[in-house]
Amino acid sequence: MHLPGQFIDSHCHLDLLTQSAHDHILQSAKRAGVSSMIIPGLTPQQWPIIAALSERYSLFFTVGLHPWWLQPYLITNAYLKHGFALLQDQLVSWLQHPRCVGIGECGLDGVIATDLTIQSQCLVAHLEVANQYQKPIVLHSRKTDHLLLQALKQQPLSTPGVLHAFTGHVATAEQCIKAKLLLGIGGTITYPRARKTRNTVQLIGLEHLVLETDSPDMPLHGFQGQVNHPSQLPAVAHCLATLRQTSLAQVALTTRQSTLNLFNLSSFLK
Repeated sequence: MHLPGQFIDSHCHLDLLTQSAHDHILQSAKRAGVSSMIIPGLTPQQWPIIAALSERYSLFFTVGLHPWWLQPYLITNAYLKHGFALLQDQLVSWLQHPRCVGIGECGLDGVIATDLTIQSQCLVAHLEVANQYQKPIVLHSRKTDHLLLQALKQQPLSTPGVLHAFTGHVATAEQCIKAKLLLGIGGTITYPRARKTRNTVQLIGLEHLVLETDSPDMPLHGFQGQVNHPSQLPAVAHCLATLRQTSLAQVALTTRQSTLNLFNLSSFLK
């Protein structure tokens, strides 16, 4: 079942998908009922690319420095001379773009080699800009939810944000919601073995969830090893509806409205 124009992919790395296939990818997504998407920022060098994609296809983007790309940034003259102050200036400058709708993707990652103290400093730099300019923040957390929540207690959000690719327990979800975070839900819930996450999305209010593909990553169950695409978003929604024993239409309506509200997209999308 498709509901044309009802879905917004709140986290899609369109720029990492084959450039020559962008037209086809977006046409397929539209046919599947995905009316728009948000492309997260990864590095300052990448932001002009996703801005151009957003302009060309009437999409949206955010600006941030992902922890996976933090290490190369640390050895640049920009960091050596200015710390994260120049990064903050760049973030502020890009927020003036009419299709830049937030800060991120940024956050913490407990698996990579980059020191978590430095990661935390970078996260705080993003939080300060997001709070000062009342913009939603898109957060990444891998094996660091407790540290992320600590950071948000020290630097509370002035406006709601989203924890992308949420896979935590109900108790963690409740703490995130208390910290003004929505939960980004993607292909993980389609895996029967993901009992923890599937249980959480059954128990948390639907209004606290937004849908994402994280394409080209996070393929759905049955598509392991394949490139993920935004056209798979309705399948995530269908799985969520099944788990919650509600209608696909209700999932589409509620998650779309939450995404519109979070990123202030109502002036662009109806």
